[in-house]
Parts: sequence; C-alpha cells; structure tokens
Amino acid sequence: MDNIYATELLSAVIPENGTTAFITNLMEAIPISIGLLDENRRLVFANKEMMKNLEINNLADVLDLRPGDLLQCVNANKTEGGCGTAPGCEFCGAMQSMTKSRAEGRSFSSEYRVMGSMNGQKKAYNFQFTSTPLHNKDRFYYLISLHDISNEVRRTELEQIFLHDLMNYTGGLHGVIELMKEKADTEPVYLSILESSYNALYDSINEQRQYMQAESGNLAVKQEIIDSHDLLIESMLHFGEDGRYRADLRIADNTENITFTSDPALLSRVLTNMIKNALEASDTGDTVTVGANRTDDHIRFHVHNPAVIPSEAQHQIFERSFSSKGKGRGIGTFSMKLLGESYLNGKVSFHSDQESGTTFLIDLPLTAE
Repeated sequence: MDNIYATELLSAVIPENGTTAFITNLMEAIPISIGLLDENRRLVFANKEMMKNLEINNLADVLDLRPGDLLQCVNANKTEGGCGTAPGCEFCGAMQSMTKSRAEGRSFSSEYRVMGSMNGQKKAYNFQFTSTPLHNKDRFYYLISLHDISNEVRRTELEQIFLHDLMNYTGGLHGVIELMKEKADTEPVYLSILESSYNALYDSINEQRQYMQAESGNLAVKQEIIDSHDLLIESMLHFGEDGRYRADLRIADNTENITFTSDPALLSRVLTNMIKNALEASDTGDTVTVGANRTDDHIRFHVHNPAVIPSEAQHQIFERSFSSKGKGRGIGTFSMKLLGESYLNGKVSFHSDQESGTTFLIDLPLTAE
C-alpha cells in the first residue's frame, strides 16, 4: 500500500519535480518521531524514526490507524468507534493536543500517557505529543511528533521521592539535636559541629529542590517586604564558621539600607551563590565584599572579590553545567541567572578585569511587578 495521501499533499505544496522525494527524505532524516494524520486522525505517513521507536516493520501495516490503535491503547477497543471514543479518551493528551491545535490553528503539545502493548507485552508510554494543523486545499491534516519522556518523568518522580525522604530524615535529626541541647552533659563543641552539619545538609537539600522546581517552571515566588541589610547579614551567616574559605567576608562601606519587595528565600539563594563563588576564588589575605545600593527605581546587590575570571570562562559563565572548577560544578552561576531573572524579574550580570577584580550583580525592582 503506497502512502498516497502524503504524496499528494507534498506534491500540491511544492509541485516541482523531485521536491516530493526531497521533502520525504528530509522528514526521514529528522531524528524525531514524526507522523502525518488525516482529518479523521488516521495515519498516512510515519518517518523511519517513528517506525523504529514504535517497532513498526512495515508502514503499510499501520497506515489508516489512529494513535491509540497504533500503540494498542487499552481504551482503543472499549467502544465500537475505537480510538478517541471511549469515556477516558477526553483526558488523553493526544486528543487534547489535536483538538486544540485544530481549533486554535497552531501547534499544541501535551503529555500523552498511554497504557498499551508492544509485541504482546504491556507497556506504559509517556510521550510529549505535539500536533500542528496543516491545510491543503480542501483537506486537513495533523503533523504530529512523539518525544519519549518516560525516562525524564521517572527520574523526576524518583528525585521528588528522594528529596522528600531526605527532608523527613533531616527533620528527625533536627529533633535529636534539640533534645541534646536540653541535656546538661552535652559537649558544646560537638553539638555546634553537629548543628552546623545539619544546617549545611538541610540547605543543600532545599537548594537542590529549588533548582528542580525552577527548571520545571513549578517554583512558587512569595513576595515579601525585605530589609536589604538584614538580607545581606542572613546570606553571610552561611559562611560564618566554614573553615573551607580563607578570605575575609564583610559588608562594603558604601552599602545602603533599602526596603524593597521580593522573595527573600530565592534572593538569598542568589546572593549565597555569589558569595560562595567569590570565596572559592579568593585566597588568604583577600577580602570579599557584599553590598546594596539604590539605582533609580531599582536596588543593586553586588559581591566583589579581587580575582579575575579567565576570558574563556567569561563567555560561558552562565551556561548550565559549565564551571571553571571542573565537571559537576556548574550549577551556581546558572542558578543565579535562572532564579534572578526568570523568577525575581531582575537582571544578573558580572564584570571582571585585572584592575578591579570580579563583581557579580543583581538588579531588582524596588516593588514587585
């Protein structure tokens, strides 16, 4: 059985000789599962990537099938109408994408969860299903793509469970520390070390959870009235007893105390990462300064250290997973940009040269927008 509909469509769009074969080859070369459905949602074309991922040996065997039939969805045979007509189909991501893309005349994506089967074995699918409406004279088509997000979904679920359990365990540890404080025979030095370790552990877990939520677009912003001096002191306290850093940390002489509105937890995270980077780049005898000043209707926080960022690193400083300190260390500067601009509506920047050293900045509106 030839792919008649797809051939007619491509020939009508670009009728010159050889272009139908060219477009077909182009779609075959794209490393994404791509298919073409007619107005009744029946398959008229599938590229090689889709055939490989869905283990289709012969295109002719699956032409005229709907998505649910193609994946052998458990709902596809519940009613005589087949795929798209069972009661549960109204919640189907593929149906929602196609319905909205046709109604609104634009591409639309949804998560497409299917309990189906492959080669007689039950299989749970998680796809990002994208539908784009196409018109050819009096015919309507859906150009669809399937992106397998099963691993991403599973990883996210495991990460959330893991972090949730860790937070519960640290909560129990905090309870033990509080009980130890009440006992007169507890050695203060050891208790201080234990409490410091707990605070660092709790902060690291919370930091990772924030990054995950921020990257997925699920991070909530809580606007509060903030005193800039208090926020700077709070951010600096993270490093008060940390023996890893050799430089002095202090507030700049020209710092102003400014009242403004933002999310104190997220902003403190940005400032903490700026301070951490500055301390890691500094040595014994160096001084890292932090401060805040008003610029028109904005507040500018700044963190300065005397070291210079190499020219090559400056061009990549805010890229995810890049770090001049080695692999696996590139979250800090990336998170400054992500949290500071995407969630706090600010502007994160830096300048670094031999004469003045390195300064990281975040400019924020005085009032929430």
